Amino acid sequence: MDTPEHGNIGDQAIALAEQQLLDEWFGPDSYFEVTANQVEGFEKTLAKLSPMNQVILVHGGGFLGSLWPNEEYRFRRILEAFRGHRVVVFPQTVTFDRSTPEGEEFFQESVTSWCSHPDLTICCRERLSERFVSENFPGVRALLTPDVVLGLETPSEHVERHGVLFCMRADRERVLDDVTVKSLSAAVKAALPGEPIAYTDTAVDHRVPPKRREREVFAKLAEFSSARLMVTDRLHGMVFAAITGTPCVALNNSNGKVGRVYEWIAELSYVRFFQNVDEAVEAIRDSVPKPGVFPLHKHRGKLGDIRSLIAEAARGSV
Repeated sequence: MDTPEHGNIGDQAIALAEQQLLDEWFGPDSYFEVTANQVEGFEKTLAKLSPMNQVILVHGGGFLGSLWPNEEYRFRRILEAFRGHRVVVFPQTVTFDRSTPEGEEFFQESVTSWCSHPDLTICCRERLSERFVSENFPGVRALLTPDVVLGLETPSEHVERHGVLFCMRADRERVLDDVTVKSLSAAVKAALPGEPIAYTDTAVDHRVPPKRREREVFAKLAEFSSARLMVTDRLHGMVFAAITGTPCVALNNSNGKVGRVYEWIAELSYVRFFQNVDEAVEAIRDSVPKPGVFPLHKHRGKLGDIRSLIAEAARGSV
């Protein structure tokens, strides 16, 4: 439930990975999908039509909290409507800004909403979110698991690598300005003279319904696979580089989720994360990572706790 139809290919990749995992774990006939557009305004109607023994699985990502309030409001409505069902949320980053009275009020509203649900589990894709949920939402179960895109099976195609891709944010999660990006670009030009630099994004400007999801995600992964180097401040820019074996220099976004999710893949020599631009520039000047091979089965295995959680929830549903 609550899967995307918008053009954020990172979110679409999460939904595709969720589908792949559910197909493998329980079979393609074990579930059905309700997109965010379909559930919006019809939460209570859908709840009435849903047998009490159905487990409600909510799409993962980074929309819980105050950073994307419309998505948080919809999540609250889902919890209210499906109070009689077990609810499991796929791996999320949870972000609340409590620095203002308005922010604290928004947070307390979420505490009331989440804690009012009698059987809610939120999988968290990094330790800070897992600890935050555990400490601030009594009765809500938090489970630390990787981002599901690290378990995404992708087409294995050998592509000649050429050029450098910059994949930088342009939304409210951006922290790097144009001057900073230019300094990164200058470092790349010095380290890889003659290599063309192109700019891309993990967002497209058109709607992506479920039937087009796989095509759009795999097209973006093919683009990443063709690059000699990726420079990004997008979480799924880094993750796409990781799963395609693409050398990557990654920097943080506004809520720090890039760095925290990097902990799951820190052993990959071809993906490097830097806390600040000066470190990244220096590293690029010193050496550019070589392409690698992503250990899919190892990382897919780390998602097994989600399978166990869903199976347990299904057995325990009334």
